[in-house]
Amino acid sequence: MEVAVEFVPRPEYGLVTPLLSAVPGGVLARGGADVLLLSCPAALEIAGAAATGRLVLDAGERVVLGMTHRTTAEQFPVPRSPAELEEALRQTVEAWRAWSRQHQGYQGPWRELVHPSGWVLQALSFQPTGAVVAAPTTSLPEEAGGRAELGPPLRLGA
Repeated sequence: MEVAVEFVPRPEYGLVTPLLSAVPGGVLARGGADVLLLSCPAALEIAGAAATGRLVLDAGERVVLGMTHRTTAEQFPVPRSPAELEEALRQTVEAWRAWSRQHQGYQGPWRELVHPSGWVLQALSFQPTGAVVAAPTTSLPEEAGGRAELGPPLRLGA
């Protein structure tokens, strides 16, 4: 199977076009106050502010990519090896399973809706404080099949 990889970061809500550079084991993106690193086992081709490539996987093979964020005030990240990415994924899966065992014991009405709602709220929580990300539904339609109404475009410096 051929898998396409496309890394097109847009920091600062898309207002900044980052500079991309190839590093051994990944691609580093710098833009605004953000530094992003995509760890990828294959070399990606950089064209402007996009990095693309293709991976070929045989039956039973898998590939894990990783994203690391820092600010320009911090030491730039280094790519993670495939083994480090696999371990990070294993730890993430186990953390979610442990959270679910502890918090997903509800057995009452609408259980099939309550449990996914809990996962979404957990995913929207800021890990250091437990605070929920502000306005996660701001651009969602008000009804199934509806359209999200966007306001006028933001004009800066006008």
